[in-house]
Amino acid sequence: MSLLSASLLTWIIAAPAHAARFVGDDTAGKVDFDMTASLHGITGSAKAFSGEVTIDDAKPVSGKYVFQANSITTNLNVRDSRMHNYCLEVERFPTVEFLIRDVTGDVEGLRSRTGSGSLVLKGTMTVRSTAREVDITSSYNWTPEGKLRLSGNHELKWSDYGVPDPSIVISTLYPEMRFSFDTTLSERP
Repeated sequence: MSLLSASLLTWIIAAPAHAARFVGDDTAGKVDFDMTASLHGITGSAKAFSGEVTIDDAKPVSGKYVFQANSITTNLNVRDSRMHNYCLEVERFPTVEFLIRDVTGDVEGLRSRTGSGSLVLKGTMTVRSTAREVDITSSYNWTPEGKLRLSGNHELKWSDYGVPDPSIVISTLYPEMRFSFDTTLSERP
């Protein structure tokens, strides 16, 4: 092996992996949900949340989204009060969290910081004190400004997370909840 080859091999092995951290919040995105009750549909949103995704050449893509439970609203005060106090118990459990441990799909495209593609975010969703493993179908798009736009949707059953049934005598709320998100994340040190 020549000295040049040995030096090049040493440099490649010793070269630090590139890692980039992208963050965002409710000022550059939205999180919406909908549910069905026996008398009508219910829509809502999370008004306060933050997100972070770390893209590291040498490790799995990781990150987290944190939603302030008291900001989740259906825009009906009576219903929101019951949701905050009875269902989510926001004083005891102030956040709903999704911890991303790995990503599958077009990961190389994501790492390249160009174009768009499809992903599956693999991680743990925690509501109240119950954590469940989930896979969230999503897509990404790199903006011309170098920002990461991440969007997706997922369906869950709130009953799987120990959330008490908020149904009232005249209306049953079905346990399926669909949520979608569309967030733009900017690189931060």
